Amino acid sequence: MYKTSLKTKHHAILATNLLTRSRTIVRKKFVVIDLRNSNIDRLRYYLNTCGWCNVYNCDDINVKYQNFVNLLLILISQCIPAKVVRLGKKDPLFVTQLIRMLLNKRRMLRRRGHHIAANALAEKN
Repeated sequence: MYKTSLKTKHHAILATNLLTRSRTIVRKKFVVIDLRNSNIDRLRYYLNTCGWCNVYNCDDINVKYQNFVNLLLILISQCIPAKVVRLGKKDPLFVTQLIRMLLNKRRMLRRRGHHIAANALAEKN
């Protein structure tokens, strides 16, 4: 119970809902790994053309495995992009993380004045 700021003998009761008090929109961050065919084909090409000598020439199996994993992780990080996408409560359910990434890319292209590329991105299946 609160006293009013006016000089009266009445008291005010404030009823609030705790959920309406915090109206901050929670946006969750997701890391989207773009596994479209163009990126997978680029990874296949780099896997085919890279040198595997440090993996083949090693005698110890543990070192050989570690070299293989390190080389594979380097090639994956170079060929397959990973982007951070934020989805909020107001986003429709059909907007997946990949769709949000493509929408962000289209918005950035339009901001930079590349309308033809943005429209081509919007027309892809």
